[in-house]
Amino acid sequence: MTGRAEISFLISAELARQDRKWGDQSAKPMLLWLAILTEEVGEVAKAILEGAEGTLDVEPLRRELVQVAAVAVAALEALEKQEATP
Repeated sequence: MTGRAEISFLISAELARQDRKWGDQSAKPMLLWLAILTEEVGEVAKAILEGAEGTLDVEPLRRELVQVAAVAVAALEALEKQEATP
């Protein structure tokens, strides 16, 4: 990876993929967003722990970290939409 711009691109691409797969999820309650985010963080932990037994495979870890970031952004977008809706 070359830097923040590429990372931002990967996160945006993952957000688009999630939108295509799940559609508009902005009405989900924050408790559900917490569950989704926690599941994704668990996947990061799994990738790191699997690497602790040998050589860390950075590609699966990178994908999971991008998914964590994308879910966090989606949750923040949902919060903003919910706050703006009377």
